[in-house]
Amino acid sequence: MSDTYTQVPILVVDDNEQNCLVLQLMLSDAGFENVVAVRSGQAALDRIARKMPGLILLDVMMPNMDGYEVTETVRTTYPEQYIPIILVSALEDPQERMKGIQVGANDFISKPFDKGELLARIESLLARKQILDELAHERERLALLYTVSQALTSQLDYQQIIQKIVSLTTDLTGAAKAVLALLDRNGQFRQKIIARAGQETRSVDTIDPLVLSKGLLGWVIDNTQSVLIPDVSQDERWMRFPEDDEPTSSVMAAPLVRARQVIGALMLSSPKPAIFEPQQLDMLMAICNQAAVALENARLYEQAQQERARIETLLNQMGDPVVVTDLSGCIAQINPAAEREFRLDSSTIGQPLSEVFDLALADLLLRAQERSASVSGEFTTRKLLPDEHRSFHVSVSPVKEIGYTLIWQDISGLKESERVRLESERAEKQHILDAFSRYMSPALLERVLNDPDILHRRERREAVVVFADLRGFTQLTVEHSPDAVMALLNKLFPEMIDIVHQYEGVIFDITGDELMIAFNVPYTQEDANQRALKTVIDMQHHFTHLKAEWAKQGMMVGLGAGIARGPVVLGHVGGPSHMNYAMVGEAVNIAHRLVDLAEDAQIVVASDILVDAVVDHQLATIQELPPQILKGKAEAVTLILIELITGQTQE
Repeated sequence: MSDTYTQVPILVVDDNEQNCLVLQLMLSDAGFENVVAVRSGQAALDRIARKMPGLILLDVMMPNMDGYEVTETVRTTYPEQYIPIILVSALEDPQERMKGIQVGANDFISKPFDKGELLARIESLLARKQILDELAHERERLALLYTVSQALTSQLDYQQIIQKIVSLTTDLTGAAKAVLALLDRNGQFRQKIIARAGQETRSVDTIDPLVLSKGLLGWVIDNTQSVLIPDVSQDERWMRFPEDDEPTSSVMAAPLVRARQVIGALMLSSPKPAIFEPQQLDMLMAICNQAAVALENARLYEQAQQERARIETLLNQMGDPVVVTDLSGCIAQINPAAEREFRLDSSTIGQPLSEVFDLALADLLLRAQERSASVSGEFTTRKLLPDEHRSFHVSVSPVKEIGYTLIWQDISGLKESERVRLESERAEKQHILDAFSRYMSPALLERVLNDPDILHRRERREAVVVFADLRGFTQLTVEHSPDAVMALLNKLFPEMIDIVHQYEGVIFDITGDELMIAFNVPYTQEDANQRALKTVIDMQHHFTHLKAEWAKQGMMVGLGAGIARGPVVLGHVGGPSHMNYAMVGEAVNIAHRLVDLAEDAQIVVASDILVDAVVDHQLATIQELPPQILKGKAEAVTLILIELITGQTQE
């Protein structure tokens, strides 16, 4: 016999003492530990009334009340109970067997019976009983859960729901006390609700921190697990609440989880040990799941109500017209400004937006619905106010759980100022482009014209920076007239600028007798190093002709240059009346210090710029200078000196 059934109580009913003993012995040998025998039908009914057996072995032929009568009485008295009944009889007449089935017997076995056959039939009936009991229990559980669900979901008031949770679970489980601890959205304690059998539910806003950190409630919350404790004295997690004035022996608890977040825990307790069963814990877990959903719905409803109240307050305070629609696009609310502006009244509520406003506005709402995001557009009020042609900017924004908010902003008065502003911006843009034309070659300027973002862009780039500076110019300004000095500069710079533009360099500054040039800006030039070197070498060769011409006039000047590569920051600086395209950074500082080292016909270059592939050794010499510590640099820098060979000219 399977161990599953050995604890099932079996009632043997036979007026023959010997038969009772035989059946008891046979069942005991098979492993059944709870077999009781009685000698009459009435004794059997009395026994059943006191304690329901799991199976009845019932003799048919008994005085006063036979087995058929007992069977019929049991079925009539306990219609909800499934008690397997096996009739035992020496009668072989099929009519007798049929009568037994008709009054409610489950099986019929003849005397003398075979032990193996009897045990097989008992096991079969007990297996069926177990299945039917489980189904009945599941039906009861589902019916109870449905009742609980109806009770919880019928409420949307948060406080009423939490009180209903603790009172329901106390009544359904027979617990002496229920404690519900709730957490906020951040997992912090929010509220504790206590219910005792026969007393009103009460709420407490405080809890002993130890209960949540070391107690059973805290363990359930932290581990997201339910627990059943038959004897709390044997469990170290048990911790009494400060207000407890009655003993506690058995406890069960389960977490409330919604969207993978624990929002609380419910604990039931009783002074009686081992009063709760695993089936009740399953029931508690199911109730907690239902409770979590109900509380979340109540919270969302509460939020929606608060949002509605907040929106209504804002609507009434706003000076701009506002219309609120539901999720389907029907008008749900209008503020006083919209009533005045568009001559609307309460009859508008409930109408589709498209029937009150232009279809274009309804299309804007449709776009917001499709994207679940805010959209905006510009409209007139021709449909509502045919005598007025005013322009409005309308924004449509979704409001969670409510619908959409449409806000009108009158921009009629801004149209002219907008036109003026745009004209001003175009003028400013032209001003900046005019300034760019002074810095850049026509080829680069064409790219700038097709890249309007560059006007507002500020960026960090790697640049090759060149400084070219006249030598002896200060003495020249002292010895010669202003006209002669300015004529020299006006002759020099245009020719130098033409060379820079030839290699698509950008001229950032002309200060007195000095030029600041950069390459690899504002666009990338893979050969920026070569462009810079070729530019300066061409400038030096061209300068030899100018120097000879000025020498005839007694004006002795030379030209030196410095080149460095490194990080710079680019962007427009200045104000509305004056703006420059400026460049600052380490490479600018180093290049300026290198030009100070260069004498006439010399170019000083930082060693990280390769020069051999560019410089014609028949026209210039290349020499590596000893490492030098430049101002602002902590370590010595290796430099290269390029010097034109006197008397040589470039073809």
